[in-house]
Amino acid sequence: LFFVSLMKYYKNFYTENHTSYIEIRKPKDFEDFYIVLQGRYYGVCILKDELNDELKIEIIEKCKQSNVSNFAIEIIPALIIKEEYDFLEELLSLFYEELLENYVWSSTTNNSIYLIALANVNFKNNKTKIAKSNLEIIELEKVELSYESYVKLFYSLTKLKLSFKENDKLENKRTYKLIKELVKKYDYIKFSTEAKKYYIR
Repeated sequence: LFFVSLMKYYKNFYTENHTSYIEIRKPKDFEDFYIVLQGRYYGVCILKDELNDELKIEIIEKCKQSNVSNFAIEIIPALIIKEEYDFLEELLSLFYEELLENYVWSSTTNNSIYLIALANVNFKNNKTKIAKSNLEIIELEKVELSYESYVKLFYSLTKLKLSFKENDKLENKRTYKLIKELVKKYDYIKFSTEAKKYYIR
């Protein structure tokens, strides 16, 4: 039930369905749940604008105690979409090696998300050349099917931000069009809303 409530919140957030209120409470046996599910809960907290100093400390402590790469797989995208760049940079700085070390079947997906996160931090720090290099080594075709659309949208939104910062009108227009097509296909309207902020008119 906890998993379902979290996924409903994600769906409502990314499809911008503001009519359905979902209350989410941390269950008593939360610490016994699978680490990805725990991370998903913190991701929802970030999407709900509940990221305060107390929650940041809690997330960092959990990162120290667990498999960071699996725990942060839902936290990092939430920080990107909410543009919480400072805390995103702090996490990447503290756990860089752990986040990008996996040699398991899901490592390509995890690494893709964390490279997109690095690109966003470099975007924030005006290091567009490095940010573009981060994106260039991502192998989108190897991302797990269950994450494919999600990763493609974050990847494309990041490319749009970089083209906006560099005032590359051709790349900006091309990437904006791609995002619109992906949004139409997957119904993740939130990405269209975010893309408008970085569209060169």
